[in-house]
Amino acid sequence: MKTSSNSLIHDDAATTISDEGASTPHSAPQSPENDRAAADTQTAPMDFDRAVDEFLGKGALVESLLDRLLEEVETQIGALQTALMNDDWETLRREAHKTRGGAANLTAAPLACAAEQIELSAEFGHRISAEEGLNWFEQEFERLKQFAAARHTKRTEA
Repeated sequence: MKTSSNSLIHDDAATTISDEGASTPHSAPQSPENDRAAADTQTAPMDFDRAVDEFLGKGALVESLLDRLLEEVETQIGALQTALMNDDWETLRREAHKTRGGAANLTAAPLACAAEQIELSAEFGHRISAEEGLNWFEQEFERLKQFAAARHTKRTEA
């Protein structure tokens, strides 16, 4: 078992990947489905206010960075899918790592968590977990796009 050095799935527990390929925290073994369910019900796609605080109150900058992240992830999904289809574990790991970092910097924790599952699965060559992670990643990307669209609508109405 190998431990991720900078886990984003749970703030209070290190994350590992089992021999079966599932990411689970040390303190409470759970399936990826349980992690996804927790992320869906307890976490917004992004903590926008915290991101603005972290970027020194520059809300327009955060909006711009969010738009850029969404554009980049849109193209990365294709690269992730291709890498998985071709068993190109290094490309899959690298692309997931880039997205995880960008999402984490913008406080989009659920997307970062899904990217981490892909990254860890690729590191160990676990296809099923990588496929599950990619499905989760695509769902979280859609949630983040809807979140951004709702923010844009609110700004234009104000």
